[in-house]
Amino acid sequence: MIPLEMSVTSNIETGVCRSVKEHPIREYFEKGLTVTVNSDDPAMFNTSITQEYLILVQELGFSLNDLKRLSMNGIDASFMADSDKEIMKSQFEIEWEQLLKSYEATL
Repeated sequence: MIPLEMSVTSNIETGVCRSVKEHPIREYFEKGLTVTVNSDDPAMFNTSITQEYLILVQELGFSLNDLKRLSMNGIDASFMADSDKEIMKSQFEIEWEQLLKSYEATL
């Protein structure tokens, strides 16, 4: 597995992509590539991981489940030991379920 670390904001600010709509992250994700989302250099690009996720949802139609998959990809692509990855993924599942329950309660 070769993960692709992507920051939409950074890629646009540096001219790698001309616009959010032209960014390939959606295509790569749909093709099943291991895509992760990062904030690159938050101070330089005035962004955060939250902002990057908002762009994906608002501009590129990513769903909450897509964001979950991207987050899991980040854990899988990390340099942690496999046993630590499994612990983190288990913890993430629990927190994700809590987040979804809180979100659904606001609807």
